[in-house]
Amino acid sequence: MLAIYYKDIHDMSAITVKVLLRKPSPATILVYDMTGKRIYHQVLPASSEIQTADIDIPISGLYVVKIITNDTEYEQKVVINKK
Repeated sequence: MLAIYYKDIHDMSAITVKVLLRKPSPATILVYDMTGKRIYHQVLPASSEIQTADIDIPISGLYVVKIITNDTEYEQKVVINKK
């Protein structure tokens, strides 16, 4: 399961990504802009079934957040609105 939410509802420029895994395994978080350019990459270690990362995205726009684990892939779009 993948959950993406804004860190602060009044500031839609930073997100928290949380993925719930069946068993502890590494998770790779990738963020792409709508041109397909990768703007963020992080590998989370296999520490628990719940992996969490806070991400600050510098420019307003529509982005694709992709999570890759040993078992599956998740993908979700998110809107970033910098003020």
